[in-house]
Amino acid sequence: AIVQTVSAASGTGVVKFAASPTPAATPTPTGSPTDRTCPTYPAAPNDACTGVPASTATTTVTGDLTTTTAGQIIDAKSIKGDLIVNHANVMVKNTRVYGRIVNNASSGLTITDSDIGPDACPTSSSFYNNLNGSGYTLIRSRVHHAGADLIGIGGNGTILIRDSLINKACFYPGDHLDAAQFYAP
Repeated sequence: AIVQTVSAASGTGVVKFAASPTPAATPTPTGSPTDRTCPTYPAAPNDACTGVPASTATTTVTGDLTTTTAGQIIDAKSIKGDLIVNHANVMVKNTRVYGRIVNNASSGLTITDSDIGPDACPTSSSFYNNLNGSGYTLIRSRVHHAGADLIGIGGNGTILIRDSLINKACFYPGDHLDAAQFYAP
């Protein structure tokens, strides 16, 4: 895999952007969402290989969902608010978050095959990131439709973003728009 490493201004945080490895042979499809692959570098990820797989049935959560324990697995949810992560080593997969993911734990958060952000640009800027913090991994996911910044990257943990689509930023008067905003710890 091709990996680009970007260090934060203080030198203590590291972000790795990785492309899919080139497949050795054509795999036999099994129908599992984890069998999806994105195009290899230099091609970019697309809607077909990111976000919640179309065949996934989700359970609706009205309002915010807050984690309750370390190591919690959040799978196949449609969260009509924010996901508040207060615990380490939380795994989010096959989940649609219509708000944002607030990563307060900053350790071991893994987001796979998920979709973060509203369906369209809000009527005004929220000045919040759709995903923030450090110590997280984002795989085959989409982050979209936010003003100011789509994702915030900072802190002391390593962040890995692989085969993910970060797009559809919303611009409002007075915004300083960044798809990814890097912060020193």
